[in-house]
Amino acid sequence: MLVVNKRICVGAGSQSAPIVTPPRPAFLNHLHGVIAAVCSSVTPAPSYTLPPVGSHLVARRLGAVAPAVYAAPEYLAQNPVGRFEDGLAGHDLIGFSDLMSPRPPGDPFLGASTAGGQLVFTGNSPLGLTEAAEAGLGVATLPCYLAACRPGLTRIWPDRSQRYDLLAVMRQEVKRSARIRAVVDYLARHFRTQQSLLEGS
Repeated sequence: MLVVNKRICVGAGSQSAPIVTPPRPAFLNHLHGVIAAVCSSVTPAPSYTLPPVGSHLVARRLGAVAPAVYAAPEYLAQNPVGRFEDGLAGHDLIGFSDLMSPRPPGDPFLGASTAGGQLVFTGNSPLGLTEAAEAGLGVATLPCYLAACRPGLTRIWPDRSQRYDLLAVMRQEVKRSARIRAVVDYLARHFRTQQSLLEGS
C-alpha cells in the first residue's frame, strides 16, 4: 500500500481483489483529490492472506475469509456428493493451476479425499474457477464471498469451511500516513459489515 502523487495504490492478490473493489463513493469523497487505485495480480500483493516477512513490513488484520466446497445443482443432480468422510471419488474436480505460486491458503476441498476423482479444469483465478463450477464442470473449493450469492451454485458440506485471516501489509514508513490509515480503517470497517458473507456463516 503506497501513496504516490495523491494516488493511493492498493495491491490485491487474486483472492482479495474482489472484496477490496470498488471503493465506496463515501470513502472517495472523504479524501478530496485522491485517486484510489486497486491493482490485481495472481500473486499476493499488499492485501495478504499470509503473515508478512521482513522487518520493514507491518500488518493489520482486516478480517477473515473462508472458502467452502461448491458445485452446480445440475451437476449434483447427476453426481450426488456423499459425506465428507467418503471424499470425492468418482467426481470431476476443479482446482488451482500447479503454476500458481504461492498456492491459496488452506487445503484443497477442505481436506476431503480426492482419491478416485478426476481433475478436469484448472485456473489461477478464483472467479474463473467459480464460473467453471457454475457451468457444471465439477466440484470446486471457492471463496464464500464469490459463490454464496450465486443461485447457480450449491454449497456441499455446509457445516465445513476453512477460515483464514486477511491482512493489510505496508511498509513501516508509510504506516504513519493519514491517508494510508484512512484506507486501512475503511477496509476494516467494510469487512466487518460483510463478515457473514466473507466467512460463509
